[in-house]
Amino acid sequence: MQQVQARIRLLVLYLLVSLPILIYGAVRALEASNNSPIDWVDGRFSERRVYDHFSEQFGPGDAVVISWAECWWTDPRLDEAVRRLRTDAEFQDADGNSYFHAVACGRETLLALTGQKPALQPGNGVTADDPAAVRISPESGAAEDDNGLFSAANLQLSEVQAVQRLQGLLIGRDGRLTTIVCTLNSAGLALRARLVPRICEVVAEVCGTKVEELKLAGPVIDGLTVDEASHRSLTKFALPSTIVILVICILSLKSITAALVVFLTACFCQGLILAVIYYSGERLSALLIILPPLVQVLAVSGGIHLMNYYLNALRTMEPRQAAVECFRLGWLPSLLSLGTTAMGTASLLVSGLLPIRLFGIYGTVGVLCTAAAVLTAVPCSMMLLGRKRAGSEQQSAEQVPGGPPAEGVWHRLTALLCNYNAVSILILFGLMGLAAVGLPDLRTSVRIETLYEPNSRIMQDYAWLEDRIGALVPIEILLQFSADCQLNDRQRMDLVWKVDRVLKQQPTVKAVMSALTLFPDPPRMPGLSRSIQASLINRGIRAARPQFERAALLRTTAEGDTWRLTARVSALEPLDYGDVLKQLEQALVEPLEQAPVQARHQITLSTSGIMPLVHQIQGQLLSDLFNSLMSALVVITLTMTLVQAGILNGILAMASNVFPIVIAFGLMGLLAVPMDIGSVMTASIALGIAVDDTLHFLTFFRRELQHPGATRRSAVLATYLDCGPAMIQTSVSCGVGLLVFAFSDFVPTSRFAVLMAFLLALALAGDLLLLPALLLSPAGKLYESSKKNVTAE
Repeated sequence: MQQVQARIRLLVLYLLVSLPILIYGAVRALEASNNSPIDWVDGRFSERRVYDHFSEQFGPGDAVVISWAECWWTDPRLDEAVRRLRTDAEFQDADGNSYFHAVACGRETLLALTGQKPALQPGNGVTADDPAAVRISPESGAAEDDNGLFSAANLQLSEVQAVQRLQGLLIGRDGRLTTIVCTLNSAGLALRARLVPRICEVVAEVCGTKVEELKLAGPVIDGLTVDEASHRSLTKFALPSTIVILVICILSLKSITAALVVFLTACFCQGLILAVIYYSGERLSALLIILPPLVQVLAVSGGIHLMNYYLNALRTMEPRQAAVECFRLGWLPSLLSLGTTAMGTASLLVSGLLPIRLFGIYGTVGVLCTAAAVLTAVPCSMMLLGRKRAGSEQQSAEQVPGGPPAEGVWHRLTALLCNYNAVSILILFGLMGLAAVGLPDLRTSVRIETLYEPNSRIMQDYAWLEDRIGALVPIEILLQFSADCQLNDRQRMDLVWKVDRVLKQQPTVKAVMSALTLFPDPPRMPGLSRSIQASLINRGIRAARPQFERAALLRTTAEGDTWRLTARVSALEPLDYGDVLKQLEQALVEPLEQAPVQARHQITLSTSGIMPLVHQIQGQLLSDLFNSLMSALVVITLTMTLVQAGILNGILAMASNVFPIVIAFGLMGLLAVPMDIGSVMTASIALGIAVDDTLHFLTFFRRELQHPGATRRSAVLATYLDCGPAMIQTSVSCGVGLLVFAFSDFVPTSRFAVLMAFLLALALAGDLLLLPALLLSPAGKLYESSKKNVTAE
């Protein structure tokens, strides 16, 4: 025994030496986070490949949209703000490369369209894809028109025309309000946490407004807000959650020493997984930031079970012997329960979304580390810290839950499930059946309203901008002509016009930007034949092609021409993006059918951009839920059949574990509550956690059943007395501890906490009601047969 204590002290010394490294890694992990839906998928995802190809042609969609109450296009200070954003050194790297792919402003674009200022060239601060560079100049080829019908002057718009064409895009509904749009490149996106505040400060300083009065939107703001909200959730609610768990541990175990051992073990596990994330080179995402509280839940759950074994053994043994006994009794169910939880998290590796796969990797590592820490820390700590049973300790031991005051409850529950066995099972399975009706109606969403509270600043900014400027979600429509297509520029522009008209007829489309936005209506040409008019219009369009390319509305490559049309739909209206895309694809069949017959096979229409990618991610979420859950069910069921020494035994044991999942997600379907990326993970994780109590219950049930003269009823009652209190304690401490995060203003974190607490409560009901009811039913005779086999052996 002295050698064992020496080893334990040496282990403590090693832990103390490594503690600074662990704390440093944990703190650094909390300092960095990065969340962008675009980064949730890689090149294996078909829509991501389409989006990447679009970005190569026309530039990324990572934009920051900025406006405020007096951001009028007539204000010349906007020119200085745009100039500073393009030229200030703080927005460039050490080599002088800008962090912006483009900086555009409604004022600059409008003035360029009306010819009120010289054309802006890429060399003086405008990128090749900047919408500001749209003014037609004689150098672009307009001089080829001998009649002057498409001279530079005739290719310009009037102020009224320019305002009308830009309304809903860069000009507000009132004809005065405008925006500044900063599109970040990959280098800028990595520094968005630093760049966005400086962008706001520069704009506010130059334009005479306040930073807090600026209205911000766009994918960059979405990702940055997720970073801030998820990090704020952890820093704000981690401490209250930890305190709640500690208090419940003390109240449950009725021993400050025992509660502190469990609590500190859970804290160590939290720090360890954060350090693993940091030292492996990964950054916290909105999902990984949920992992530390989850690891704490698992550590507390396993620790309370082991500590209850210790406190029960302490009634009849010395502390050191009780520590050995708690390990002897608890190592198998603890390893099995945490092992099945690891299977649940590992099942997330089948996901097509990177954040969920990472959660599966680090979640599995965290669970395995938790198993090792709990099985090491609890017995070893109590071997060193355990005291002989003085009067107070004896009293504490006698008050271990499950003693005389609680026995009546377990007796009555056992009698109820035994006397009304068929009714109990029928009611519980009936609830599952009713809830299962809602499973086909489950829906997923990663839309902005599923991420934030309605009164949050980002939602208010989106509402302000959509009300005063226009819809903010772009759908990119690409009209492609192959290199061997014989249609001239006028015929191609005519097809662009037909597509533009069809898009504007769709009720969900609020505005459309295309080459037609920049090109003036053809002038009247009386006295000229149709062929000459067509030739002159063709010349005008050809003259404007360089300007279309500068505005990122046209790309010409060896494969042919690609004309870009951007349709804008609302970010806040209750739209099903899948339905919107289907409607657009159906509507776009018409203009293709109107193309010349000989060229139809040389023309294609497709959609791209962030919105189709987001829609594909939504579908992937539901697919991931099903795939990960099925993977976890298969693996855990196979494990249970091995552990319970029989196929039917394993299936019987799994019934109580499926119970919480069917009811929780069935209710979500019935109540039309959308699942977000946080909710998707709860099914597999909850399945693993539910198996925890099931294995503890069945392990003790089988042990009790081996005693001479034992019946299934007596074994259930004895198991209630041994495991019931610990099961309630773990569920309450973990559920209430997680519920603290329900007050987070970041909806995925809040919903994850509520759903996990609900699933834990249902899992407790399944293990304390459904599982014993099945064991007391005729199906429970399967375990009596295993008893006979053991006796025969």
